[in-house]
Amino acid sequence: MSIKKRTVVMLAVSTVSVAAFALQLRTPTGQFDPVDYNPDLAEFRGTVKAEWIRNSDPRDAKKFKLLDTIEYTASNGTTWTANSGSEIDGASIPRIFWTLVGAPTTGLYRDASVIHDVYCDSRERSWEETHWVFRDACREAGLGPWKANLMYLAVFHYGPIWDLEGNLQRAVQPVSPETAKKMRDFCRDNPDLTAEQLRQIDPRIWEI
Repeated sequence: MSIKKRTVVMLAVSTVSVAAFALQLRTPTGQFDPVDYNPDLAEFRGTVKAEWIRNSDPRDAKKFKLLDTIEYTASNGTTWTANSGSEIDGASIPRIFWTLVGAPTTGLYRDASVIHDVYCDSRERSWEETHWVFRDACREAGLGPWKANLMYLAVFHYGPIWDLEGNLQRAVQPVSPETAKKMRDFCRDNPDLTAEQLRQIDPRIWEI
């Protein structure tokens, strides 16, 4: 890693006291320790097959329903299941990042977004692990390191958060185009950061 990049990373992962409640929610609770992607362990099973949901509710205009169950075994050995009948729409991912990496329904990370959507809806596992598995599944689905890291930062810092009982504490947050581009550039310059390093980054380095 170059000195310039190393300086940026050291600045980004430095400990900063946070007073705002929204930023406190971004702090890991300690309930989950991430591991990095391991292609020898990670695996999708099944093929995503879905149909449009058509009804009178305009909020469902872009929703799909899974026709078959798919499973994902993550790099830490856990199994994640998106059952047939689950409804998905990519809404668990801040939309501005669709323009940088591709839409969930068409991008390389489609299968990963299905798993992420389902578990953000059910909230049966911690928000830290759910957002981590999105990064892991993005890599297994074929997304390169810096793009997978960008998507992880997007959902970790601006995606939904819930408490240990599964009660939603914060919905997906809006992200400005300027902030998203700064995040993209940072990830391009630092593609080798680990999951643990990524989640320690203070998002204010992009928001100022």
